[in-house]
Amino acid sequence: MTLHLFLLLVPAILAVAAQKKTPLVILPLGDSITYGCGDNCTSPCSAALPCTDCLINKSYTPCAPCSTGYRLPLFKQFAAAGSRFAPTFVGPLSEGPTGAPAAALAHGGWPGIRISGQASSNHTAGLVQVVNEWGKFAKKADAILLHIGTNDVLQNGYASAEVAAEDMIGQLAALLAVIKSVAPHARIYVASVILLAPTPEHAQWNAQLTAFNAAIPFMLEGFVAGGGDAIFVDMARGAAPCSSIPHGCCTGGGIHPSVVGYDAMARVWYDAVESEAKIALPRKRRSSSTARCFIDPVWNASELYHDFNHPYGASFNALTNKTQTLEMDLYAPPPSDDSRKQRPTVVLVHGGSFVSGDKSSFASLAAVLAARGFIVASINYRLTGAYWGTAKYFPNTGGACCPGTTSDRYAIDAVEDARAAVRFLRSKAADPNWRLDPQRIALGGGSAGAVTSAFYGYANDAQGEGESGSPGWPSDVGLIIPISGELAYDAFCKGGLDPTTGAPQNCTYGSWNHTREIDSLDPPLLLVHGTADTTVPFREALSMQARANATDLSNKLVAIPGAGHVPVGELIGSDIFLTPFLEFIVESLKLEDAECPHRGSF
Repeated sequence: MTLHLFLLLVPAILAVAAQKKTPLVILPLGDSITYGCGDNCTSPCSAALPCTDCLINKSYTPCAPCSTGYRLPLFKQFAAAGSRFAPTFVGPLSEGPTGAPAAALAHGGWPGIRISGQASSNHTAGLVQVVNEWGKFAKKADAILLHIGTNDVLQNGYASAEVAAEDMIGQLAALLAVIKSVAPHARIYVASVILLAPTPEHAQWNAQLTAFNAAIPFMLEGFVAGGGDAIFVDMARGAAPCSSIPHGCCTGGGIHPSVVGYDAMARVWYDAVESEAKIALPRKRRSSSTARCFIDPVWNASELYHDFNHPYGASFNALTNKTQTLEMDLYAPPPSDDSRKQRPTVVLVHGGSFVSGDKSSFASLAAVLAARGFIVASINYRLTGAYWGTAKYFPNTGGACCPGTTSDRYAIDAVEDARAAVRFLRSKAADPNWRLDPQRIALGGGSAGAVTSAFYGYANDAQGEGESGSPGWPSDVGLIIPISGELAYDAFCKGGLDPTTGAPQNCTYGSWNHTREIDSLDPPLLLVHGTADTTVPFREALSMQARANATDLSNKLVAIPGAGHVPVGELIGSDIFLTPFLEFIVESLKLEDAECPHRGSF
């Protein structure tokens, strides 16, 4: 090719390059504003056609099948020259006018939905509670556009702006934890909420939204510090479709933007995504060919090896006044089909309020882990909850039920036994019948077992070795996994869930609190918690995560919407929760460098 011909072709080459856009999968997530209610599907209001005339349009329907809200104008902005992205919207719902691009119609916006909360006769559900509707689409998304909060102030009856902001920020933090669990690779664009029309009847609601909006950036700082990927988008200031934008007045009672307002929202979303595009969009996902070791099952449950009631130590039980033999149930891949010399281990501690329970309660989770190449030891331990503490019984339970509120000695007994189990396993690491990796041991548990594991990792007064067996071997672990756990006594909420806020009511509080003892040098923290837990409230998981974030401790919260106490069934029953759970174990124990389990290894 001659230089002259090349120079003639340069403009055409550059034009083709300029037209090439990066695919971008977007989930619009929120309420009726994300749906597009108030968009009358006709021409925008203008000086020649004031908003009041737009509302007289006889074909207007507040939530019409042809509505797209900000979605269609946002799609068109991406399609124009100058954008680097070719978007595809995803979601469980789809609305839009005839002839609109199919890639612009999908979304996850439900009229009336709140941030979080159970549905009742006076309240709609929350996004947290309907994660099964939008979670699988979030998992595919590069970007999630989140605008939510209007219905919380309209439905929850908050007494003041301060009360609204505090409750809604907590609910938003829980929602972000859920999104991070189901969509760990997506960037979340979190918008401040546009205000309602500035009328006297809306003044209280607008004050509550303003207080909530002001708190969002500070909450996001903690979310990002904990490894979340989020951008604050000041939609209330940038779009203000219900107040300051000319001819951008609200329809439908002053709640929803008009088409002009939605155009303004589209511009704000577009600017936010484009301005941050150079940083990390679209998000890079792990290659499916290299990411599945210890994630996908290798063996069936029927093929696994079991060794039940294997002794690992002994210790004096203050309640029975006798020395108790300590036993574990072992779960492992079939010995005849697994030749690995060093295999990672997970120790599980059962629940039961430190007064009851058995190691067999973790059989299902143990089998899931063993089928993926882990050695699992589910342990029994001393149950001394009814012995220690001056408040041995709870006044609101009607009898002997629960451990004392003024002493945490019962948890320390359990920790000492768990340390003996870890030491015992480490002592067996080189035995050809065991073949454990002494550097890759995790400890987890449910309920009382979750408290035990949390104490084990973080409570200052629970770092002693005890005398329960295998002295001289180290008891350190590489990961702590509390399932419905806490480090502050906040439990047994007998009032159920508040129908307005979804928060547990009438809880029992104790005098001990070790949350602030979490430190950056401690083992990583993998939390699993149901958002509707009334035995150990979800707020305790958020408190532990907040402290971990503040100290730069590696952590992950797998929040399970609507689930109650110790939601193991929900965890192992859905890849939405199980995959990020397993991925964090792989990351924390550095299993990328370990030998991958596989069939026929002998």
